Amino acid sequence: MSRTFVVRGAARRDIDDAREWYELQQPGVGREFLDEAQAALIRVRDNPDGYAKGRHGVRHALVHRFPYVVIYRVDATVVVVVAVMHTRRHPRTWRSRL
Repeated sequence: MSRTFVVRGAARRDIDDAREWYELQQPGVGREFLDEAQAALIRVRDNPDGYAKGRHGVRHALVHRFPYVVIYRVDATVVVVVAVMHTRRHPRTWRSRL
């Protein structure tokens, strides 16, 4: 059974903000971040149960090459990406999005 895949607006903003920050640090790196973030989203979409369920029923998939994680939840019919956050940010930052 295929589930609907949803990336919430807040998660899209997380990606855009990080891309912009990396691009300001060094031209081209923002695009590299965007490519890696999109690859992580595709991995989650294609195999949402492939990542261990953690606290609060959410799962985490790492963004390769960058210290970011895709935070999402899975239920019977939908996979919802709630955040794409830097690994050093406090978990309270995304918990309110659940």
